[in-house]
Amino acid sequence: MLTINDKTWPIVYVNFDGVRTLEDVQEYLQNFENWLSREEQFSLIINQTNAELADSNSSKEVKKIEMQWINENKPRIAKYCSHIAMVVDWDEMLNKMQPMAPKVVEQMFGCSGQAFGSIQEAEDWIEEQKN
Repeated sequence: MLTINDKTWPIVYVNFDGVRTLEDVQEYLQNFENWLSREEQFSLIINQTNAELADSNSSKEVKKIEMQWINENKPRIAKYCSHIAMVVDWDEMLNKMQPMAPKVVEQMFGCSGQAFGSIQEAEDWIEEQKN
């Protein structure tokens, strides 16, 4: 299930609970398109709850659609999306992601990124990056 809160602009909160369905990803990407079309700087906090379930049941097709869109829009993402903080509630995944996140986010999206265990840590990091 997908929940989006962009009323907190310039920080946008995206929450995927469990497996990312095709409908979830399409809605997320449509919203992402809307954020980019504002042509203003923003930061993104992507929270994955039930990450263990999501990881074990992820769809290659859904990942492919998401990756294709990101690749096509990378120049715009790099221009307007300042930071991407990924939050996961599964320690095993978090421990794998944290060392690689800055490099992976930079390569994929063209902006700074990091992985965290809580939304508060993600918010604190985004604030630190602004200063």
